[in-house]
Amino acid sequence: MIFDCNGHIISGDGDDSGYGIYLSSGSNNNVIRDCINISYFGTGINLYSSSNNVFQNITISYNSLYGINIYSGSDNIFTNIISYLKGEIVGINIYLSDYNNLTDISINNEDHGLIGIQLYLSGNNSLHNISINKSVRGGLYAYGDSSHRNNIDTSNRINGKPLQYFDGYYKLCPDNSTLNYNDTYSQVTFVGCNNIVLHNTTVIDSVYLFYTNNSEIFDVNSSYGYDGIYFWGSNNNTVTNTTSSSNYDEGIYLFDSDRNSFTYIITDNNSYGVTLSSSSDNNFTNITSRYNDYGLLFDEVGDNNTVTGSRIEDNSIAGIYLHSDPPKFPEYNLIYNNILNNSLNLKIDDNITNPNYLNTSLDCSTGNIIGGNCIGGNYWTNPGGTGFSDKCVDDSVPYGVCDSYYNLSNGTSVAIDYYPLKTIEATGSEENIPRHAGSNEYTATLMYAAAFWKEIKPDNVTIMNINKEDIGIKEIEILVANITKSVYINVIKLESRPVGVAHEAPGRIYQYIHIIHKNIEHSMKEAVITFSVNKSWIESNNIDKDTVTLNRYTDKWDRLPTTLMYEDSVSVYYRAKTPGFSYFAITGEQVSEVAEIKSNITNICNNNGVCETGESAENCSDCMQQSEVVCTPGQRRCLGKELQECDWEGSGWYRIKTCLYGCSEGRCREKQGVPADYRLLIIIGIVSAMIACVYFARRYLIKIQKKSRRGL
Repeated sequence: MIFDCNGHIISGDGDDSGYGIYLSSGSNNNVIRDCINISYFGTGINLYSSSNNVFQNITISYNSLYGINIYSGSDNIFTNIISYLKGEIVGINIYLSDYNNLTDISINNEDHGLIGIQLYLSGNNSLHNISINKSVRGGLYAYGDSSHRNNIDTSNRINGKPLQYFDGYYKLCPDNSTLNYNDTYSQVTFVGCNNIVLHNTTVIDSVYLFYTNNSEIFDVNSSYGYDGIYFWGSNNNTVTNTTSSSNYDEGIYLFDSDRNSFTYIITDNNSYGVTLSSSSDNNFTNITSRYNDYGLLFDEVGDNNTVTGSRIEDNSIAGIYLHSDPPKFPEYNLIYNNILNNSLNLKIDDNITNPNYLNTSLDCSTGNIIGGNCIGGNYWTNPGGTGFSDKCVDDSVPYGVCDSYYNLSNGTSVAIDYYPLKTIEATGSEENIPRHAGSNEYTATLMYAAAFWKEIKPDNVTIMNINKEDIGIKEIEILVANITKSVYINVIKLESRPVGVAHEAPGRIYQYIHIIHKNIEHSMKEAVITFSVNKSWIESNNIDKDTVTLNRYTDKWDRLPTTLMYEDSVSVYYRAKTPGFSYFAITGEQVSEVAEIKSNITNICNNNGVCETGESAENCSDCMQQSEVVCTPGQRRCLGKELQECDWEGSGWYRIKTCLYGCSEGRCREKQGVPADYRLLIIIGIVSAMIACVYFARRYLIKIQKKSRRGL
């Protein structure tokens, strides 16, 4: 059938359920042409399971749902079509439809149109010479997978710029290639591609990755589209230094996409800053999500995602939304070390079966997002400055962490921040406010590092690493006698002798240190402290590096057994064993002082080997009790599972570590070995089993032979 409008207008009454032209499954092989305007219907042209039709020279405008809707229709031709969007959801919608041809089409989004052309679950359609002029919403959305590939070439334009569509069939994927498009293209889409680098690119109609893996996107700006960066079934990709702003729906969208990494992302003025739907094990670091309706949406099954080091601010409805759609739940997501500054920071639906985590283990050896020293939970504030972190109490160590937890659970859905962050008057790791340290109050500029353990078990060495250049102590190894819970250690560099300590430590002072501890003093067996001294201090003070010592103060200063371990171009490193924690001093003796002591001993003493009247251990070597040399300095040995080393005087052994898999020949085993006695028993057992097998096998064969001779 040929239906020629002859320039007539087909106009409706604005009813959303109405159609200008409707072709059903029984209507095929039609030609419809020269319609000057089809307007004010729900859908201008609707094809339902209708095929092999031709539409040409048609103008469609101001329909409320679709300009053209093709549902399960194939082999249709559309040419010389003009569509004006003013309220339509989609200009041309192609769903479950294959082998359609669209050529010489103009789509103009005048007001509130969402997407110019949408293809979903449709394959082998051809789009040529299509011009889409849009405002801030979508131009083209063409879903693709291995069964749905479409021929969309660069003759198609959005706002005058060509689009780049790699479907993997009509246009091969640029696998293992680096693409730098600047602002040449309006949209970039990859379908089923692998190992692509896209960088230094600006688009106005989205970057789409459908089933595209192991690729990298960086220095990309995807703004003013329907979505910014869009992942569907795409895994193991990296997105860095990317901006996604003023998109109609999502800034970043992930569906069924796992193990992707997003770092240094700005997503603002979208409906959703970041949406994760049925996506797991993704990492978001240093994200800025602001001025959206929702900063982050965890939707349906989105598990084990991590958000850290990010700013989620000024979002109008909620900073983070954990959305439950039973039986699909977002669970086990980890959200920590972020600034949340929204009127509603967390919205969480009821009935989420398993928890989401709002903090990680407390670690006060490195800086957090608000300039404090402890990484644990998040900083919870609001535009009025009356959030939980603004009002919480912080009167006890570790400072910079609220003394109480923040429970944001809803019904059976669990979300608790056990270590919410608190601002302190500090810059970086330095603190200029009074603090109580044990029973001594001091006011000084402090450099400190702290650590917290929920539990420390005996026979396992617990190590605290200190990565603060200005603190002399670099590592503390702790061994406890019993299971010890809620252990806190704070290592503080002091600028001068501790208040309440009457005398300076003996020797030239390199550094005073205070180690504050909690819940460990009665269970600690010992600790080994590794510390370093800068070579510039040794040289400028003419220090004999072999005399550097760690001193501990209880009621007096005691020298701890100290061993020079090694040195590099900057520092000399030492180890010392201590029975407990308190005040410490790193000291050394000047070369001239050492020589003078030796000279005085020579001049005062008779050097006859007898400690006479007037001679003492301070001024005469005859009175000094020589330490018994029991080992060679630096020598190592095993004592059970304990690896020990001889101290620098050769007078005794100290523990280096407890070996997890045992100790042998002065070193820890890499994996559990089998003792020689057990190896011998195992060999004997195997040989015995083999002999028994041979014996019984021979008896069985003899029995069979006897039966065969009897004719059985």
